[in-house]
Amino acid sequence: MARRPAPIGLTPEEKVDAFREHMDEIYPDGLHKEIWNHGIDGPNGTLYEWWWQFMKANAEIDGNTAIRAVGPRATQTLKAFGELRSSFIEWWECGGAEAFREQQVPKIEVRTYQHQENANSEFDEISIVLPLGISRKLIHAQIDVLLDHFHENAELKRHKASTAKLKIHPKPRYRSVNYREFLDVWMLRQQDLAANIERPFWEIYCLVSGLAHKIPALGMLQRNTEDERKEYGKRGHELFTIAETMMRNALRGYFPKN
Repeated sequence: MARRPAPIGLTPEEKVDAFREHMDEIYPDGLHKEIWNHGIDGPNGTLYEWWWQFMKANAEIDGNTAIRAVGPRATQTLKAFGELRSSFIEWWECGGAEAFREQQVPKIEVRTYQHQENANSEFDEISIVLPLGISRKLIHAQIDVLLDHFHENAELKRHKASTAKLKIHPKPRYRSVNYREFLDVWMLRQQDLAANIERPFWEIYCLVSGLAHKIPALGMLQRNTEDERKEYGKRGHELFTIAETMMRNALRGYFPKN
């Protein structure tokens, strides 16, 4: 989420009000902080569910390449997710939602006042009251927002201000990602590896991209299909590479990507 500095030309009091409003949006006490709207279906279809889907796929294939690569670093994430249950909604309603719930955060208080020696001054001074009972990291995050309103020109990575156990790490390009395609490629590849099968990536790509009807002809290895196999193989390998990275990020606690 891009920062929203206070418009130029506001009075100090108006800037303070704008800052308070923004802080309340960033730290909505007791709410789930997600930049994608849930809509009428609640958390279905959001990054919450896709992260759960990736964790579920990891659990279904014991000793997969991602969990081996991440190793002990995955322990904290696995603990935060807890029992994955049989469906996302069941997991969400039985405690999963709590992993994404923001804590109630004491917020920096901004005040305006006039110089005592010049009560008629048109220029009010601004001071802050800093809640020292919160972590150093959270103080830094709040000060970043404060500086953005009064000294703008930067970008805020939303997850840095999060107080949840699990933090969504979104980037704009992930709004239109086909998560199902990535996950299906990853699952097929892991199933093949577990069974010691060497299925080519072009075939995997056809299976997940609605092109399964092409497999028999492409599998005949005719010269006029070689270029098509190479192209599909390249696409399949690229999909798996990205999917493997996303799965490792999911296990590390950085989904979809830091």
